[in-house]
Amino acid sequence: MKIGRHEYEIIIGDKFLDNGCVIQLITQSKEKSKFGHKPNPILSKRAVQELKNNYEIELYRYGETNATIIKVIGFIYKKTETI
Repeated sequence: MKIGRHEYEIIIGDKFLDNGCVIQLITQSKEKSKFGHKPNPILSKRAVQELKNNYEIELYRYGETNATIIKVIGFIYKKTETI
């Protein structure tokens, strides 16, 4: 999956954070370190659609806030028709 300028291999167990404004990948980061920690990549609308269409996900509430954790639990395999 392309997020920003980098390609990420989304695997089972990866987690995303949805805070109501943006969705961030929180288990991987290829960004340069700033002030001792790496920023989490932010998904574009196209990447969010790809996540919904190609991966099985579970949603969890994060504490008492409006934030939601999205966890990848599997892949959706699509049959391709051959002629």
